[in-house]
Amino acid sequence: MGSGLLIRYLEEGATTGVSADSALPVTLPVETSAGVVGILLAILVASYVARDAPSGLVSTALTLVPRRSRLLAARGAAVALMGLCAALLSTVLTAVAGIAGNQSTGVLASASVGIAASALAVGLLMSISFFVAALANRPVPTVLIVLGLLVVAPLALSAAQLSLPPSVGHVVGTAVDCSPAPLFFRAIGVTATAQLGFQPMITAQLGLLAWAMVLGTLSLAVFKRRDG
Repeated sequence: MGSGLLIRYLEEGATTGVSADSALPVTLPVETSAGVVGILLAILVASYVARDAPSGLVSTALTLVPRRSRLLAARGAAVALMGLCAALLSTVLTAVAGIAGNQSTGVLASASVGIAASALAVGLLMSISFFVAALANRPVPTVLIVLGLLVVAPLALSAAQLSLPPSVGHVVGTAVDCSPAPLFFRAIGVTATAQLGFQPMITAQLGLLAWAMVLGTLSLAVFKRRDG
């Protein structure tokens, strides 16, 4: 998906050219950095958080924080904050390197929006990964589910869409667009705002929030009924 951003950059550069004050050479690396950090952290979070229950860490935590809803919320918030900080660090460093050669107001504004959007999107993606881990409660199933949501399902459904009747393909395409990975990459897509405006990016952020809320509600219901 990061390669998709590169392809779009090359296509736009070939058709429109990249002007001296274009933000594209800054925003595209910021998006790519956030995308790589987000996907890698989501997989790592899925692996490590799912080990907590079998290791007895959750049972120990429950002795300190007996209220399960509070414990789950605190752990989820910590994971989201970790992702947000990692995205901020990665994208700020990337943006600074790009801005060094072009410090126009438009480029600085676009870079700032990209950094903020990336931090929020990565934080939400971490929440989604955390709640999947809380639901599955085992490392291997959790990693497989997260990989399926972020990589396998979007690619497989997109490929299948080509061989389906248009009416069915439209439904499948909509399902793909509403899955976490496409939402995530639209949520960090500040480069596209030059042509599409901010609505697609904001809608994608809200879509990620909806995924996190639904999975959080489900994981809380399961966690309350689980022993340890």
